[in-house]
Amino acid sequence: MKSVASGPPSATSPTTFAKSARTRAACRTNVPVSVCGEVAGDPRYTGLLLGMGIAELSMAPSNLLLVKEQVRSIEADAADALVRAVLRQSDGAEIRRLVAEFNDRCRD
Repeated sequence: MKSVASGPPSATSPTTFAKSARTRAACRTNVPVSVCGEVAGDPRYTGLLLGMGIAELSMAPSNLLLVKEQVRSIEADAADALVRAVLRQSDGAEIRRLVAEFNDRCRD
């Protein structure tokens, strides 16, 4: 399995998401892709990871309930739209704004 991101500091980097097109393609062709570490256990990034097609997240047990709650609040079409919007961005601040707006909508 391939590692997608190693931690939150780079999670909203445009470079990270330039790689996500390859990740999405791998997931769509049934190549197993998983994410482990801080990003996997951070509910702020759950929508992005699900939108990329990643279905296996490995995290500290203390994060499980928060991420599970976020997974249950996310609609697959909305997560996919988020990733498409993020892939069009070249600015980390804009990516963070899109992710924050997505998470706010999931809480409503």
